[in-house]
Amino acid sequence: MRLLHYLDIENFKRFGKRQRIELNHPAVLIGPNNCGKTSAIQALALWSQGVKTWYDARRDSSAKQRTATSLNRLNIVAVPVQRTRFFWHDTQVRKGTKDIALVITVGVEFEGKVVALPMRFRNQGDDLVYCTPDTSVIANMELMAHAASLKVELLYPMSGLDTEEPILQPGRVDVLLGQGRTADVLRNLCLSVVQSSKEDWQRVTDLMKRLFNVVLEVPRGTTRGSIGMGYRQPGVKEVLDISSAGRGFLQMLLVFAYLFSHKRSVLLVDEPDAHLEILRQKQVYVLLRDIASENQSQVVLVTHSEVILDEALDNNLTLLLEGRADDLAKKPDIHDSLKHFGAEHYIKARERGYALYVVGPAKFISLSQRTARRRVMA
Repeated sequence: MRLLHYLDIENFKRFGKRQRIELNHPAVLIGPNNCGKTSAIQALALWSQGVKTWYDARRDSSAKQRTATSLNRLNIVAVPVQRTRFFWHDTQVRKGTKDIALVITVGVEFEGKVVALPMRFRNQGDDLVYCTPDTSVIANMELMAHAASLKVELLYPMSGLDTEEPILQPGRVDVLLGQGRTADVLRNLCLSVVQSSKEDWQRVTDLMKRLFNVVLEVPRGTTRGSIGMGYRQPGVKEVLDISSAGRGFLQMLLVFAYLFSHKRSVLLVDEPDAHLEILRQKQVYVLLRDIASENQSQVVLVTHSEVILDEALDNNLTLLLEGRADDLAKKPDIHDSLKHFGAEHYIKARERGYALYVVGPAKFISLSQRTARRRVMA
């Protein structure tokens, strides 16, 4: 299901000139470290928060001219920064006396058409930014209401799990998720699934049984105001607390609980394959795609996994490199080569500027300085 069709980013973090990222289901973003993958999904989260904040403040206004609305950096939990200028590309918020606009545009599915909805952000000191829809859509309150109703959720990889987790309100869970503190809310996400649908919890239990041969216990509240949750493992008499489980186990449980507790949403998932071996990496991609489709959700994920790269090549695979977005799935001239050599080779060649393939054993290869400067593929 496609709720959002594309993302245009201009002057946000790693992105200077406008770059377009196609958002299919699932959309996969790849690239080397610190190239803007996480920044791209943060841009989507910032756009969503800007839309909701502006609409909530202006929907009942009778004023003919609808002005910008302020956002405090402390309330932008999905994109934590010490100073708001860190949202801007190269931290440049003005050129002379003129403000540099940070613009995030999303193609929204609305009334059977794809409508561009640009949100413009202006810096106002270290703690505030002002946001407003572009003049092309600011008067279309039906579109703004629809965009504000979309749930855009961001999930970071699993971190270390504590032995005790208090019962939290849904709003607090969302704040901690936005801050990347996934280990502080895993049990709460599982409890949310149980409370909303016993059938969904049974699906989660069945999936974990199939993948790890364990039986999950139903999460429950304790007299200490925390959540108790364990699992049964073959050959072990006692019920084990989930804090005893391995990181791969917890990562998969986090993904499943997140999928079933955030239905009808745009799910932004940062490295869902973290802590997983190769076979599990392919499984998590397929399950993310299929379960999200069942729940009328759309997935945008960031990964380094070579397995996921090859799986996504036929569908929607975008390479981010040096602030540029390159849609590899729509390049027929290199598509066959990517299928043959693997997407990871193309990425390495783009990083280095060249690739050298040697047939047969080659213990000693000597390249002159002149030859090494050339882009070689043999």
